[in-house]
Amino acid sequence: MVKNTRVKKYHFSFQTVIRLTIFLLFIYFIITQISKQKLPVDMTFNSTILGEKTSSPSAQLFLKNTFDIVYDKLPPKSQETINNLDNNPLITTIQEKLDYVKKESLNFPQKQINEIKKSIINSIYKNIMESINTEKQ
Repeated sequence: MVKNTRVKKYHFSFQTVIRLTIFLLFIYFIITQISKQKLPVDMTFNSTILGEKTSSPSAQLFLKNTFDIVYDKLPPKSQETINNLDNNPLITTIQEKLDYVKKESLNFPQKQINEIKKSIINSIYKNIMESINTEKQ
């Protein structure tokens, strides 16, 4: 049996031109929107790990000014809540737990090595005791 294989010829039709034009316009508008949202050249931000200070003075100044503006726009009750945040029981509990974790994480690898050594010695001891008990019987 011979399969009927016809190769369709590609026709560059008016519908193809319209689709291509719409696609190119869509890409053009996306690129122009993205390019309009550039950061100013003088502002550079360094990504940092949580808890570390930013090394760039301009980034520190920008963040401080932004936080000051936002803080000034808050209602007085919210400002008071933020000022008394250190006295909040939830915050103090979280801070205590973080301090505990930091304290316990000191020398953590050494503690784990000691635990592994103890478990190896205990298993050897149990094996020796079992072999002695089986020899006596």
